[in-house]
Amino acid sequence: QQQQQQQHPAHQEHLVKSRQYYRDMVLGVNDGLVSTFLLVAGVVGGGMDVEGVLLTSVSGAIAGAISMFAGEYGKHQSSFVIIFFCIVHFDVM
Repeated sequence: QQQQQQQHPAHQEHLVKSRQYYRDMVLGVNDGLVSTFLLVAGVVGGGMDVEGVLLTSVSGAIAGAISMFAGEYGKHQSSFVIIFFCIVHFDVM
């Protein structure tokens, strides 16, 4: 007789599937905050005026967001290409 395992009531399948995206978001925000803070701290320490600091911080945040987007896009596209290649050539899945 097989015993059917009971799932914990708090467990929901959609949370398991999207957990990687939550991890990427948290790490991205952490990386963005730290790099922007260090950039601003560096230019303030160098004696830049307030307008220059604001422009530098906004520019750094935008550049970081574009960089993070490009990296994630490339990562997911390469995963799709590998999966597609395996399905077509090796009849996997």
